Amino acid sequence: LNDAEQRKALLRIVIVGANFTGVELAGEYQDFLMEACKSYRRIRASEISVVVIEIADRILQAIDEDLASYAAVHLKRRGLDIRAKTSVLEVCEEKVILSDNSSLPTYTCIWAAGIAPNPLLDKMEGLPREKGWISTEPTLQVKGFDNVWAIGDLAHVDLGGGKSYGATAQNAVREGTQVAKNILRSINKLRLEPFRYNPVGSLAALGCRTAVAKVFGIKIAGFVAWWLFRTVYLAKMPSWSRRIRIVMDWTTDLFFKRDVVQLGVPRINPSRPDIPLMERAVEVPDPSMMK
Repeated sequence: LNDAEQRKALLRIVIVGANFTGVELAGEYQDFLMEACKSYRRIRASEISVVVIEIADRILQAIDEDLASYAAVHLKRRGLDIRAKTSVLEVCEEKVILSDNSSLPTYTCIWAAGIAPNPLLDKMEGLPREKGWISTEPTLQVKGFDNVWAIGDLAHVDLGGGKSYGATAQNAVREGTQVAKNILRSINKLRLEPFRYNPVGSLAALGCRTAVAKVFGIKIAGFVAWWLFRTVYLAKMPSWSRRIRIVMDWTTDLFFKRDVVQLGVPRINPSRPDIPLMERAVEVPDPSMMK
């Protein structure tokens, strides 16, 4: 492809949202693409661009500012383009329009800017809502109901002052355990217990065997944080057989580079979208001529 502008657009990935999902995705993408481009002689590393768009004034709003600053400096040093205090007005087929009315030509835009309540909730009448989510008591009962419960991304678990537990896996898993206990207590006519949980910590992987973490109030950055991230991930696996397989895969990854697989994407024939141009169309006789 000789069109310089189109090459830039094809080699640019725009990620909207810079909390855990967006930052981890951007770091891994950048790491993978820098390695993958070595397999393609016509693509230079300088042509690849990963852009992170964040509406807040910094990335990783969920962790302490000093750890977020470390992450930002590390990612920028590796070549990521981080644009804070910026939002997206429109995502088009060939570009992304930003809040400053500028545009980024791209064919790949990944949305990681938070979550919204499932549209199914809008069809369920009678449920109390708080900022779009189902409003619950501290016991995880839906407000106004004795035998209806809500947890995870659907629920606004009241912490007082309009605050709620974050929509994270840490909270959702523990809410599930607590609601199971409370359902049993309700069946046995026992007093229900409120959900209370203080997060142990938070970790964010940045790619290139680097991460940032805060665990039990201790802040860690760099390779040690990445090793801790992997250790926690491994501990969450449900069986030892799966853990051993993962460890073997990670060990292999230390000594060998990642495989790069190219998928064949056929061009589409506008007149017959069901038949790729690389395949010869088969003429189908007119049924009326077969009588």
